[in-house]
Amino acid sequence: MMNINQAARAVLLDQLTRIAHTGNAEALQALLSGAGLPALSRDAEPAEQIFDALESGEHYASLARRIAHLLVSLVRRRAEALEQRLASLEAAAMGGGKTLVYESPYLEDETYVFNLFLLAARLPREKELFGGLRRFHEVGFERAVVLASINNRVGFQLRRALAEQQHDSGMRGYWQNLLQDENREWNPARRTELLEAWHGLLGTIDLSVDRQDALGTLDAGLRALHGSVERHPQAIGLLELSLLRLESAYPLDPVTWIGYLAPFWAKWPELLQDVSASIWPGLEPQSREDMPPLPTDLAELWAAMGADRQEALRGILKRNAADEGRQLLKGMLFDPPSMATAYPPQEVRLLLNRLGEHLWPVDKKHVHLEPQREQGEWGKAESARPVRRASFDRLARLEAVNRTLAEIERRLGEGDEAAARRFLNELLSQQRASQFADRHLHTAKTLANAATIAMRFGMLGWAETLLREACVENHDDSVSACGLAEVLKARGELAAAEEQYRGNVARWPNNEVSACGLAEVLKARGELAAAEEQYRGNVARWPNDEVSACGLADVLKARGELAAAEEQYRGNVARWPNNRVAVNGLANLLRKRKSYVEALALLPETSRDCYDLHVRAMILLDLGRLEDARAALERGRALAVGPKQSAVFQSGKALLELRAKDYRRVEAILAEMPNNVIPIDLMRLHFEAAQNHGEAAGRLAGVLSVRQMNFGEARVYELVRKGFGIGAMEVGRQPQAAELDEIFDAEIELLLAA
Repeated sequence: MMNINQAARAVLLDQLTRIAHTGNAEALQALLSGAGLPALSRDAEPAEQIFDALESGEHYASLARRIAHLLVSLVRRRAEALEQRLASLEAAAMGGGKTLVYESPYLEDETYVFNLFLLAARLPREKELFGGLRRFHEVGFERAVVLASINNRVGFQLRRALAEQQHDSGMRGYWQNLLQDENREWNPARRTELLEAWHGLLGTIDLSVDRQDALGTLDAGLRALHGSVERHPQAIGLLELSLLRLESAYPLDPVTWIGYLAPFWAKWPELLQDVSASIWPGLEPQSREDMPPLPTDLAELWAAMGADRQEALRGILKRNAADEGRQLLKGMLFDPPSMATAYPPQEVRLLLNRLGEHLWPVDKKHVHLEPQREQGEWGKAESARPVRRASFDRLARLEAVNRTLAEIERRLGEGDEAAARRFLNELLSQQRASQFADRHLHTAKTLANAATIAMRFGMLGWAETLLREACVENHDDSVSACGLAEVLKARGELAAAEEQYRGNVARWPNNEVSACGLAEVLKARGELAAAEEQYRGNVARWPNDEVSACGLADVLKARGELAAAEEQYRGNVARWPNNRVAVNGLANLLRKRKSYVEALALLPETSRDCYDLHVRAMILLDLGRLEDARAALERGRALAVGPKQSAVFQSGKALLELRAKDYRRVEAILAEMPNNVIPIDLMRLHFEAAQNHGEAAGRLAGVLSVRQMNFGEARVYELVRKGFGIGAMEVGRQPQAAELDEIFDAEIELLLAA
């Protein structure tokens, strides 16, 4: 007899069967919105109840396929509705009047849309369903018509459905962009995103159709994933999980995987090498010296094999591919080598078996017939093969380093700088005292990672010290050298930063990070023509580098070539739709060109990305929607991580109150912010001049005039000084409306560049 849950599930299964047979998409739509479902569980989503009912049936496969076909029409309807909404927005922005939007009772039902994608993620893969989901993605997300949703769970679920239904290579670039975006905020959502992106990327390859393309895609994806996770404590676990997913997605034998991956393995970063070798031990080469010495008769057999067979065995030994080696020796049983000593063929075959056991011993339980020897008789003989790979120890050490770095970051977040410094010093002492030959490489990496943490908390002096130490530890580390140049730029030492970058480019001419850094520092120095030339050279040399492409658009904007900058930004967003720098840059450019509707559409109010919210706030400020701008800044500050991000939103609030002429609030905000920081002092100069405080404004202008400023800072300084007529001890005038707009525009640009 059925219980209540089983009976309710049976009723729902019968209902789904009738829906599938009649092709009633509207009835399925109603179920996905929660209408008419049995109250099986308060927390169960409608899609989960539907899927459970489908699984309980005897004909799951055929019924699930039919439901998937109905789902295709529902997804297409939703995409059409969004396309019409986008057309309405564009027409309104162009003054085209009102456009009719597709009417549906479920158009604004967030529950329905979420469950639509949730069920799509659970059903068997269908090519048409993937096509519908991809169309929705292109309309709703790449073109910036994003649904209002709690924590954007609709967007997350759409991404998951795409990963599960991935059916061809069309979205390969999207998944690779998600994997290689190293600047995203590190949190559980980002870790989930990386795993889903990897799952989606696996769906774009087919080893049976184009093996070289598939392996090249896997290599690029693993490198991108490594770059995104390497500096975080969860790196090893995420890489292991990703490789195990690869192994389960394509269940090939270990020898085949080793053969596929070995050519790439040698060029992988050390951590990726170690983790992959822990799953496929044969990937790690074994040096010839590690082979146990051969007895006289086996040495004679080895010499008799000939150069070709010896070379083949050496290659197998390097890959530690025991099964492959045994198979090769087994093949020689039917064509044994001719030895100088006249061994009979049967004896040669026995020698071949012994050679296999000697090179790749198998643990066996032997029955000892002779009396047991005393321990001293065995001497200190080492096992021919190490029981434990050396890289296992490296992984354990790396996990300990990552945990310590995470603790250092936590202590800095709590304001306990002394404890953070103490932990780092202890960690560095342990690394420098280790007996490993490559200890200087790991010490340099720890110093560079600690410097990145220090920069995140605005501790630029400490970061510079750490990076200089890292460069001393490892003279060949381009990462530390580029990091040092970046810190010098952040400290305002632009000449020193340019010198460092030029040295880096000369030493590592194939390093795009150094080349892009040089272009950026040239822009900061106001050498815009030279910066543009450098960026164009970078784009020509590294056409797949989005940093160079976005930098080129930014320098075109700085030169006042707004049409060319917009064209470049739009091309960047079309190519890298998930890159927030490209999207935010386009939104800001549209702000400058007064295309406010499209600019705001790129940055949804529901976003949980700090920088999205900051740019959105600046656009609203430029529009004069001060309350909306204030709300966006408050949300952004609540999501900010560390004092550096928080300061960006505090500066934005100060600028907002300046715009509102609420000088009491401006004074309170600036009082909480540090002194001797040029962008903040420029805001103080504006604040004093706006109130006609001639003495304070004149004194501050004099201090700023002798300080090193970058291009953006110098522009704000000149606009404020001239607009307010600031003299030695006076404010000579108040700027006209157009002049004031230009000052605020320059200040917004300065804050967005922070």
